[in-house]
Amino acid sequence: RVPSLAGLVLVGEIQMPGLCGVCTRSAACYTCPRCQLGYCSLSCYKGHSVRCTESFYQDQVQEELKGQRATGEERRKLERIVAELHNLGEGDGEDDSESGDEDCEAAAEKRLLDLVAKAESGDLNFEDLTEEEAQAFHSELKRGALGQTLGPWEPWWQRAAVVEMDLDTLDDGPTDASSSTAPLPALQHICCPGGREVHASVAFTVLEVLYAYAHTMRAFNGEWSWDPLQAALHLLQLASAVCSRKQYDSAGQCVHAVLASAAALPGGGFGAGLDTLCLEDLARMLCRGGDTGARALREALGMVEAAAKAVAEGEGGGGKAVARLQRGAKKLEFLLSFAFHHTDDLPRLEPQVRAVHTTRCEESRLREEEEGRRAHGGVAVPAR
Repeated sequence: RVPSLAGLVLVGEIQMPGLCGVCTRSAACYTCPRCQLGYCSLSCYKGHSVRCTESFYQDQVQEELKGQRATGEERRKLERIVAELHNLGEGDGEDDSESGDEDCEAAAEKRLLDLVAKAESGDLNFEDLTEEEAQAFHSELKRGALGQTLGPWEPWWQRAAVVEMDLDTLDDGPTDASSSTAPLPALQHICCPGGREVHASVAFTVLEVLYAYAHTMRAFNGEWSWDPLQAALHLLQLASAVCSRKQYDSAGQCVHAVLASAAALPGGGFGAGLDTLCLEDLARMLCRGGDTGARALREALGMVEAAAKAVAEGEGGGGKAVARLQRGAKKLEFLLSFAFHHTDDLPRLEPQVRAVHTTRCEESRLREEEEGRRAHGGVAVPAR
């Protein structure tokens, strides 16, 4: 995920930053990870993110198609898109004969009809596309041609109500584990063996994982199941303590470390705007309390377990990568137990997270003012 050059304008032989695509006033210092629009600040990113309906992930398109029957006009549009995907790279040279043209057209038409039939029935999967078609599909999603069929993703921790866990009634009947309001199933208390008090650093490691989870969910637009391995690697690169013996002495130290890891992601990461937004997500999770942390940890665990399964199937069940993912899953099980059975410990960390968030926002504001002065000859221009 290498940030694009969408926010740069070529002047002579020097690349100069273009204007922010949201406020069109300041220089675009960052790039939206979903649609590559250049933006200048956290406030512009948040305002743009609400309207941004872009997504890179084909599973969401498939779910949308399953719930709809294409109209005649939609079918014709779909046929044109699939035809373009199938014909990618063709037409650069001339065929040797009219016979060859007719054969290619017949094969293309049959291919088109087969894909359209699968799409209309809801059975079209990403694996049904050739490598060239898949590349074109991602390209169409990235530039927004297919984005109209998708809605903006809203983090569950911003909308779902907190439910108090009642351990005495968890066995009354089956619950929907995917529901944002259903109680979590009872978990074994493995974080405090023999009644021993858990070490304080465990809460800080949970804090790191919660930030990594929020960052991963936003980077993957809320849908990671299409590529669990990449999602798990993203998560574990930010939550480095999961697969190591690293320990933190305070919440502040933990937050600064995970922010540094986010900025050091390949390609320069997703920009300071997204990193700061995820810091706000972390504070919101802590403020909600209840089983919010456990829900996030449970999905993070599922992400790593799915990645380990995918790698094991690809490598025939062995390999160092599988072992590392399995160790990470074991550590996440331990952290999940802590988040589930020690719900009062995590909200206490919110003030320290808020303090880092406030400092980071103030630093961003000062940078924007300085950039504004440089852009207007040393005159500070008030924000709109």
